[in-house]
Amino acid sequence: MHIVFTFPWALDMPGGGPVDYLQTAYHLAAAGVELTLLTVASAAPDRFPRQKITNLSCKNKLQEDLINLGVKILQVPQNPFYYFGDGLSLRKEFIKVLKKKSVDVVLGWQHEIAFLPQLLHSKGVILAVLASNGYYAEWYHDCNRVGRFFRDRFVITPMKKADVIFARSNFIRNLIVDLFEIDAQRIVINYCGVDPLFLNVKRRKSERIKHFIYFGGFTPEKGIFDALMALGKVAKHGYQNWNFKIIGWGDKNSVKKVARENGIEDRIEVIDFLPQVKLVRELEWAHLAILPSYGESFGLAFAEAQAAGLPVIGYEVGGVPEIIKNNITGWLLQKGCVDGLVKKILEAINNPEKAHKMGINGRKNVKKRFSWPSTVEAMIKKLKETKTKAAL
Repeated sequence: MHIVFTFPWALDMPGGGPVDYLQTAYHLAAAGVELTLLTVASAAPDRFPRQKITNLSCKNKLQEDLINLGVKILQVPQNPFYYFGDGLSLRKEFIKVLKKKSVDVVLGWQHEIAFLPQLLHSKGVILAVLASNGYYAEWYHDCNRVGRFFRDRFVITPMKKADVIFARSNFIRNLIVDLFEIDAQRIVINYCGVDPLFLNVKRRKSERIKHFIYFGGFTPEKGIFDALMALGKVAKHGYQNWNFKIIGWGDKNSVKKVARENGIEDRIEVIDFLPQVKLVRELEWAHLAILPSYGESFGLAFAEAQAAGLPVIGYEVGGVPEIIKNNITGWLLQKGCVDGLVKKILEAINNPEKAHKMGINGRKNVKKRFSWPSTVEAMIKKLKETKTKAAL
């Protein structure tokens, strides 16, 4: 089976999306699938003048592993005017691939496949989509009529024309059925896996819960500012013997400003985005993960923290409740409830035995349920079934 796997962003971008894409690609190739990657050299969903990527020659370990497995990685130039036009460049590159070798499946991510459905169906190529946007509702509704038109044309219509859709959580499945009226029969729930690196983190019982960690984007949507406000209140309650490591990407000055406004600037350490091999060392240092994200399609950071044996405090949003078992592997709260965060942080501090047990429970849960080989095995099986059915 020859799969062309597309992605709308540069692979060097931080975040769960590139990790999901690269891990899926690696395990498809490791399972014996012939794989060609078509990725757009784009940094953001922007318009003219578009942001340029300057480090396209950089390769992380997963990209190097893919190349060693014989995977072809082709980079497509971004459209100079608007990100919804990136699919034109990708279509042009795909036609070149198709002329050299037959393609069984195109596995797409989002808007980059907008100009492919008609071509694929005329060639008997299966179109599959990996649905992984935890903010579909906000993304679709919080725009004007023109924006809605573009979203319908370049994202939703290709999804409706897909032969099969892999949803990264039950939440995503229900969301796209209700919001976009997608045929539920064509949707398969296909959870992300977790890299074994996280499961190998040493987890020792600590008598004091004083090392807190956050990893993700420095944006309101990811909840970092909620975490800082909550810890400011924790300090005002007289609990000041703790440190908070903040790892990720974005506006570090905003993070430091909010920390300063809440009187905890001397207790935080802001660290740039780390590759997984370095991130696991920080997770080993930590006793508690504070991840109050406002939306997640799956919640890869939650699963990684749990795999590392950490109890997690977060909001009950998106796919997070499918990972975190409330009061068993962590604590889930109503979105935006900063006072609730304060209460649960204090509960963890005052109950180190309970916090440790939650982390161990979370590790067992992740190890049992979220494996990349199992994820990809189910994906390959469904693609073969779909291809066979289409040939009848």
